[in-house]
Amino acid sequence: MLGDGYTNVAVVSRADDYGVGFNAEFEPAIASGGGTIVYNTPYAPEATSFDDVVQDVVASGPDAVVLVAFEEGIQILQTMVEQGAGPDAIQIYITDGMATGELGVLMMRATQVLLQE
Repeated sequence: MLGDGYTNVAVVSRADDYGVGFNAEFEPAIASGGGTIVYNTPYAPEATSFDDVVQDVVASGPDAVVLVAFEEGIQILQTMVEQGAGPDAIQIYITDGMATGELGVLMMRATQVLLQE
């Protein structure tokens, strides 16, 4: 991420062991590389809406977002797109928890729903 030129990073992570474990390693790595974490407030994975989370991320002014999620990450990405903060506006990195063979299909479905609205 830092090697890609992104230095103001928002971390959107689950409030569980997966998110905490990721942050324990990620935050010091970003800081030691000269980057700044501009947002890092864990979310409840069982949440049904992520509008507030995405609004707070956008308000923090990141040039990159790290999404530490599982399947609910699709809903977060969809909310980011709806709020004009999708991958065409902000660089988004995902963790292995979202790296499934269905990610592309799920994103296509989410995008199609947005286009139909």
